[in-house]
Amino acid sequence: MRRTALSGGGNGLQQPVEIPPTLPPVIRDILQLPETPALRPRRPDRRRLGHSGPPAPRSWLSTADRTASARKRLQQYGGPEDRERHPLPEAYLPAEGSLIDVVLRRFAYDWSFQRSYCRYYLYDLPKHLREALLTYLGIWNPEGVSLADLHAILLPPPNNGDGGENTGSLSPGSANEFFHLNLTGSLGWSLKLREFSRFLYPSRPQSSADLQESWDAPEDTSATVPQPLLPNLTHLSFAIRPDCAQAVSWRHLLSFVVNCPTLTHLSLAFWPEPSLTPNAKLASFVSPQGRTVPYSGTGPYSRM
Repeated sequence: MRRTALSGGGNGLQQPVEIPPTLPPVIRDILQLPETPALRPRRPDRRRLGHSGPPAPRSWLSTADRTASARKRLQQYGGPEDRERHPLPEAYLPAEGSLIDVVLRRFAYDWSFQRSYCRYYLYDLPKHLREALLTYLGIWNPEGVSLADLHAILLPPPNNGDGGENTGSLSPGSANEFFHLNLTGSLGWSLKLREFSRFLYPSRPQSSADLQESWDAPEDTSATVPQPLLPNLTHLSFAIRPDCAQAVSWRHLLSFVVNCPTLTHLSLAFWPEPSLTPNAKLASFVSPQGRTVPYSGTGPYSRM
């Protein structure tokens, strides 16, 4: 059977490859024999292509899945470093690793302590440092910027030192010359748009009903018309966190921008699609002409 297999007869087997005997190179040159052909490469062992050893534990796989989902979310929404590298146009931000960068980041980490400890000095900081401090609070402080933080940075401290809440106010001729205000990640989380609008643009107090001594005397309206807190604001960021889309209102935004005619740049990153009735996005009604109209004005296929 061995001879039959070697001769290739009867079983349809292939002829074995005949390998001539090898000789030393010196003898092969003397006898003028051709060089020995190179051997064929070995076939790869398919059994070794897979991972060796037992399968990975489930805890490893779950950690890998969480890491992959976190990486995908970071690519989709961006992280704090992405918001830091792309600030508002022409806004001041210190160089990364500089002394001001380290100090402002430390302030953002310990803001609950620094706001109380430095409450009499925050308002005296230069304008560009206060703008950068608000930006750092929105990026590095997990709680974001609250209304109390805006009071501590934009308003002078109270005259009394009782340690109470900041009740200071600006005089009519000392408004903040802020041009940039970055509230990224704060709106809908630690700050509401309605209270922020009331803070920047206080309502006019009700006039007293006392009778005037003379109808010909002009009425003094300087005390009844409040001045905006940031009259020169041009760049504003209302970018929200992706999970806070239900906490913002387009109706409140429209009421806010009416009072801010100097605004030229507005960031609305991660805001939901525009709708004045967000609870009725999928509702519709039939017009007198028999046409079905979305109740909210925004249908499910409006983006298409």
